[in-house]
Amino acid sequence: MFKERNNMDEIVQIFKEKNLKLTLQRINIYSYLRSTCEHPSVDTIYKHIKQIIPSISLATVYKTLNTLVDAGLVRVLNVCEENFRYDSNINTHGHVKCTECNKVEDIILNDTLLNSLTAENYKINNFDLILYGKCKSCLSK
Repeated sequence: MFKERNNMDEIVQIFKEKNLKLTLQRINIYSYLRSTCEHPSVDTIYKHIKQIIPSISLATVYKTLNTLVDAGLVRVLNVCEENFRYDSNINTHGHVKCTECNKVEDIILNDTLLNSLTAENYKINNFDLILYGKCKSCLSK
């Protein structure tokens, strides 16, 4: 599944706002993450980008992802796997992971839930919510 959010002018503007140097690797990795709803692992990202930039190394993919995360353009998801997943949707939302096929999808969180998240003596500025279960496709097998 792919999202239609890859206007090159928009990516250039986002990178300028974040003071990020425009490199072929950064543009292609960020563009790929913006185009997919699948929350890919670094291995999946590497395999995809390697088709576009055959000379790219796995280390470069890791460094680029870390740069994008540090710039606040990408989120890292720890969904209890050996590998992290990556998400270019930085808006407030949660995730649900299928325990059968390992698919990860976004879930919309309503305002009532968001407003109820409190912790005594803390000002909450971020959180991760990951639900686990079986997706519709796996349930029908």
